[in-house]
Amino acid sequence: MSALPAAFLDAIGLAAPGLPDWTSSQAILRGEQPYIAAALPPYLPTLLPANERRRACAAIRTASRAAEQAVDGCNPAGLATVFASSETNLHIAARLCTALADGLRQVSPTDFHASVHNAAAGNWSIGTRSQQPSTAVAGWENCFAIGLMEAVAMVAAEQADTLLVTYDLEPPAIMSDRSLATQGYAMALRLSPRATARTLARLQLQTAEATATTMTGHSLAAMHMSCPAARSLPLLEVVALRRSATVFLQHGNHPGSTALAVSVEAL
Repeated sequence: MSALPAAFLDAIGLAAPGLPDWTSSQAILRGEQPYIAAALPPYLPTLLPANERRRACAAIRTASRAAEQAVDGCNPAGLATVFASSETNLHIAARLCTALADGLRQVSPTDFHASVHNAAAGNWSIGTRSQQPSTAVAGWENCFAIGLMEAVAMVAAEQADTLLVTYDLEPPAIMSDRSLATQGYAMALRLSPRATARTLARLQLQTAEATATTMTGHSLAAMHMSCPAARSLPLLEVVALRRSATVFLQHGNHPGSTALAVSVEAL
């Protein structure tokens, strides 16, 4: 793949155990402070209407926690969006399968409504009243790389400010052996087709024959491998360090296959 046109990174949102937001997590990413795992407090999306806020499932709450950080100070209704998750909400899948397996087959209407992969994307559009393009992508272990490619392509094709949200949830015990995730994680990037005073870095994407970048020796090494969405951590580390570097993300069907090369130029 030839290089996609550059996209400019304007803002970041982050929400994971011990990493409650982008601002307070940068020192940990830079290695200046130790990482201490700490559960995040409960969260309700602030942009959703009251009824949708009460019914919001874990996937919607998790994705919104990072997304709302990344849109602070801008009009979220003007952003195109890409939501990327390896599995979205296995808790709902487990409840639906259990309900269908029993004699009564009483499926919760709320669970049925939120069972689709684009539930978080749809609720975001409702909450922000956005009529901009929106995409929800999967990709199993490569969901972050695929989501990032889709978002940068959206920036280039539509010349539109675009919000990428990648997220995963800790699975229910009954599906733990079917999941790639061991904990929840959400991250959001606000991208623009042009540099502004708030721009953090310039990103350029192309494929390469390379091994995915790891975080060996970093206090966040375990989190990096805890779920597919957390494969974004090497990119966040480079941005937090304000360095220019290339990060390689697994993009093929197995480790060591074609990677997505993300060239980061600090601005």
